Amino acid sequence: EINYIHMKSYQHKLLSIAIIFSVFNSLKAQDFNSQNGYLITLDGDTIHGQVKMKQDLYGSVSFKSKNSVQYDNYSPSQLNAYYYEGGYYFESIKDEHQETSFFLRYFDGVLSLYEKSNFFYVRKDGGELIELVHEEDKSIDFKIIEDKRYVRTLVYLTADCPGVKSKIERAHYNASELTKAIKEYEFCVNPDAKLSDADISSTKFTLG
Repeated sequence: EINYIHMKSYQHKLLSIAIIFSVFNSLKAQDFNSQNGYLITLDGDTIHGQVKMKQDLYGSVSFKSKNSVQYDNYSPSQLNAYYYEGGYYFESIKDEHQETSFFLRYFDGVLSLYEKSNFFYVRKDGGELIELVHEEDKSIDFKIIEDKRYVRTLVYLTADCPGVKSKIERAHYNASELTKAIKEYEFCVNPDAKLSDADISSTKFTLG
């Protein structure tokens, strides 16, 4: 009977060790699937911690503060923005349907550039968000027809600096070329601007 009790006690210890090991591995897996970052609350406070990587980064963010052991989910209406290492800054903005979503900010200036689900948007002087409308190129009678509506929108928004028109007209519908064209506009309207090394995708300008 004593051996039986010892055996049960030993089994309980093994089970406890297995549970602790499983929880530890689960927490480690969560950390491997996360990046250092921070939240900006509606009050403007910055909270540092870890952002969990997931498929949809536009509809919500899963975040664990430095003093917490678990992740909490935040909707765009609960935050001003969130950021994770690598220069990825997601800003909470109302779209044309007045629905609030997170938009990945590629450039922050007089004319700011954003992206959501592979569609690009701009906002001038912090105003209304405007979609850069674009559809895939079509082939008609063996000719490639390009959708240039996004170019016309940008030409209109940058009309106060006609010198950048040719650069905008050559820009293809991707983050790299759109960012480059919008930077040219920023330097035109703000010649004293200097690039900050703060982050990569959400480029910022400083004066002086």
